[in-house]
Amino acid sequence: MPPSIGAIANTRLFRETHANYAKVNLYNVMTAFRGFEASDARDMVFALVGMVDDRNDPVLVPDYRLQVEEVFLSVTFLMLKRYGLDIPYDAGRVQRSYPSMPSWVVDWTIRPRTTSFYAPPMPCHYHAAGEMSPVLRSPEYSNPLILDGVFIDHVKSFTPPLHVHDMSHDLNEGLLNGLANYYFSACSLANSLSTNQINTLAPSMETRFWRTLAANRTYDGLPAPTNYASGHDSVRDYLSLWNTCGRSTETLTAHPSAKDLHAAYKTSWFLPDFYRYSFHRRFCLTDHGRMGLLPEDKGSGDRAVLLLGKDLPVVMRAAEYEGRAAWRLTGDCFVGRLMDGERLRVGDGDVKIEEAVIH
Repeated sequence: MPPSIGAIANTRLFRETHANYAKVNLYNVMTAFRGFEASDARDMVFALVGMVDDRNDPVLVPDYRLQVEEVFLSVTFLMLKRYGLDIPYDAGRVQRSYPSMPSWVVDWTIRPRTTSFYAPPMPCHYHAAGEMSPVLRSPEYSNPLILDGVFIDHVKSFTPPLHVHDMSHDLNEGLLNGLANYYFSACSLANSLSTNQINTLAPSMETRFWRTLAANRTYDGLPAPTNYASGHDSVRDYLSLWNTCGRSTETLTAHPSAKDLHAAYKTSWFLPDFYRYSFHRRFCLTDHGRMGLLPEDKGSGDRAVLLLGKDLPVVMRAAEYEGRAAWRLTGDCFVGRLMDGERLRVGDGDVKIEEAVIH
């Protein structure tokens, strides 16, 4: 949908909702219009406050004396206060309209390239922080953002990101090449944890693999069901046949097994969530042998961190701010065996809580 048509549709929807006296959430308004064009970027906030239920907060009062970076920082911090630390964004992406803006501040002029692992105000289905409560150590509405967290693991190795832009035709060579390149790169990393091939791994290892590729969740946030295992097998078998056929659609369609394998692949429940959550992300292994999905903008040596009170782990990169050690936020991530509070249990003696200065 062209942005102009989307903007008209969103505006009409919110006007109708507001006319019916329903409260309109700040997060819902901001994310619905995020990435649309404005002649003045500050209007990505100020032009929308009339739709918001609590529009009288001083942060939302239009003040064009403020710089764009100041406006975006203030509304991001307001959301952190209202909705917790798990507002989803690809904050640390490479291409930002305002590169000097702190990495934890949302750039409201750019839409995320990835499907979020979490969409407030719906409840988060991950609980990586366990029972820990957030500890904010920095002054409000200021940079850097200082939080308490647990530094879990280093990123050891990772695949190229999944770049596929056309899911409309399942025999499209670009689509199959993109999926196959990403899938078998991930297989190669997973194989490094075992001497066997992925299709002969112990069941527990293979389960970890497919659950990671689909972020262990369905699109509506439920835990990935066990029948995703057979769906994963269908995707693996069809992509393997694609390789066997020299990545030629003509050779593939002529293969005697193609029809049955294609039918299983096309109806696989695993495939849409594999694509949805891996799109513009990298499959990775950590130093401690965890499998994960990381933001596209990342590098070897980045750290997976659990910020207290945040249900999703984040990836951060060492940086410096005003002469002191700091971190740049790359974005949310999925890391197996971390997402349900396995690492953070109240009373665990080996949990070391450290200060995280995020710029």
